[in-house]
Amino acid sequence: MPSQNKELKKLKAAELLRRCGEDEEAIQELLLLLNAADPKIAAEAYYNLGLIAEQPEKGRRNIPQAIAYYQKAIELGYPDAADDLGRIYYHNIGVKRSVKKAVEIWRKGFEAGSVLAGIKLVYHLLDFTKFQHFEVLELIDGILQKDDTWSTLYYRKYKIYGDQAWDGYNIELAIENLKIYAERSPEFGNQELDKLYTSGKHKIPKHLER
Repeated sequence: MPSQNKELKKLKAAELLRRCGEDEEAIQELLLLLNAADPKIAAEAYYNLGLIAEQPEKGRRNIPQAIAYYQKAIELGYPDAADDLGRIYYHNIGVKRSVKKAVEIWRKGFEAGSVLAGIKLVYHLLDFTKFQHFEVLELIDGILQKDDTWSTLYYRKYKIYGDQAWDGYNIELAIENLKIYAERSPEFGNQELDKLYTSGKHKIPKHLER
């Protein structure tokens, strides 16, 4: 345990160096942690090396190296690296664009526990595909079970349940999720509630009327 605490402190110090743009010093410290006793610390060290390779403060980026580091981080148990690895393929950052590969990486990352990868997957499905409503709702609920602080996902659920063009249209669930969103993001959420109640486009059940 003492050695792991020491390694964790070194990792945090290396991360601080990276954030401050001290890439060379950060790399030296991170390389020493690749054989850490705790594989999770080694995984995060690989992840930080990937970030430096992809987005160096100075010099040219090395995307093949970044990909290799991200992949190793995932293998060692840091699934959030899937968020960055998928982004490289999705936005063709130094590689040929492959939405299919990016989506596969994000899906596997989410299954391994990465909320960030799940968020990327949700927005891809909602904004760039003819999505299946229930598939997206299941994914959103899975994310909220892991981390319910993503208030915008409640707004997304409101939009899905409020879509009258599909069989799962449910104004009660739409309002329920919009109210949760309004509690967490009052300014925009309350504006949406006002529009919903005054637009006349929805039949509001009496027990949900203001």
